[in-house]
Amino acid sequence: MSNFDRLFAEKHGGGALTKIYAWHIDPNESDPESAVTYLEDAVGMTPAKMTADGFDYGSWAGAFFMPKPCMLKFDGTVDYYLDPDDYSKKADGTPSDYNNLSYEGNVMLEFPKIWYKFVAGEAAGEGYFYVSNRKIDDTYHCWCNYDSLNHEIDHFYMAAYNGCIYDGKLRSISGLKLTPWSTTAYSASSTYNVGAKVHYGNNMYQCTTAVTEAEPFDPEKWEQFAYNGMTDGTQEVNAALAMNTKSSPEWYTGVLADRQLITGLLTLMSKSLDSQGKFGRGVDSGSRAAKVAYITGSLDDKGLFYGSTTNGSTAVKTFGMENFWACCWHRTAGLVGANNGFRYKLTYGTADGSEATSYNSNDANYNLLVSTKPGANYISKMVYGNHGFMPLSVSGGSASKYYCDYYYNGNGFAVFGGSSGYGARYGVWCLDLSSAFGIRDWSIAASPSCKPLA
Repeated sequence: MSNFDRLFAEKHGGGALTKIYAWHIDPNESDPESAVTYLEDAVGMTPAKMTADGFDYGSWAGAFFMPKPCMLKFDGTVDYYLDPDDYSKKADGTPSDYNNLSYEGNVMLEFPKIWYKFVAGEAAGEGYFYVSNRKIDDTYHCWCNYDSLNHEIDHFYMAAYNGCIYDGKLRSISGLKLTPWSTTAYSASSTYNVGAKVHYGNNMYQCTTAVTEAEPFDPEKWEQFAYNGMTDGTQEVNAALAMNTKSSPEWYTGVLADRQLITGLLTLMSKSLDSQGKFGRGVDSGSRAAKVAYITGSLDDKGLFYGSTTNGSTAVKTFGMENFWACCWHRTAGLVGANNGFRYKLTYGTADGSEATSYNSNDANYNLLVSTKPGANYISKMVYGNHGFMPLSVSGGSASKYYCDYYYNGNGFAVFGGSSGYGARYGVWCLDLSSAFGIRDWSIAASPSCKPLA
């Protein structure tokens, strides 16, 4: 973009000076840092990284794409903003509802309107990412900033925490234990000790007063609590949709476009393909016990970025969101494996060019990327383009080379990021397409997202 074009956009577009940040991936460079080259306004900027003394923003503090934590009401409006260094406080310092399950809304991260594109290079696996605060030309899109009726919107919202279902709704609230849905249904012919966990109807309960004789369910003897995992995709989607207050949906589970944009931005900030090495490993070890023990909001007072690059027991926080990888797989709408490649969808409506008028579990009327899917292993190459990016090759990949994250092949529904299981395999690029939409597992759950109607 020429200086004249920049000045013209500034004069006639108003607001901040137009910015274009970009990176290029050399597919033949196995070192995850050397593979990334800064382009456009990113040239000369200092990358960000997690250090022993805390997070070093480099040149990226205050970048236009930084989000604001907020309490977002079920009707899609911001109630108030939170202190980014302490979610227990409103921006004005007074107490917030960050851990209030009775609050009619969720703790979310508000992102601005972001224009971006992924572009393929000439070589296999070569790719570019461009992001701007303006629509530079018709090749730039704001896929994350579309509502369900195909209208552009000024903000989109992602969950601050792993999603937990409570009272039939998919919540992002602090202070919740990531306890899986119990496979044990309450039985009127059984007795229960204090501490026993059951499900009754669509809710989870823990016994607070012993049930010494068989009897119908007595809510006075049980306490409802939120759960995460051992749910199938339908349960999670229904719990997200249950928060909607309008005839056209605003709330849904996490979606592919949001996930890909965040991945592009993290690569931009760190100038590296190794997310665990730059932002933190996350809770990538300890298996089920580590995930079940995790309490949402453990990093509420750690700023927008936090993690440990040396151990797998410290949660990671990026853009104000806990556990964007590791701890618990994120079931994500918009991507399904296909026999001849990948079926994908970037918006709820048809703005992305697909014929599907909503997300679905069987990729009906999704866009198709014809590509050879690699086998399961560490990713070494991605195929870039209008679809964003998808795994292309695992040849030569490892935990310290190329993308440093694992891909599980299949024709299933996408889950991203990994869980508390296999350590170095996980990170922001990690993708599993081997799981069906209906699978129930302790390590898989969804988080809410919101695209308010224009």
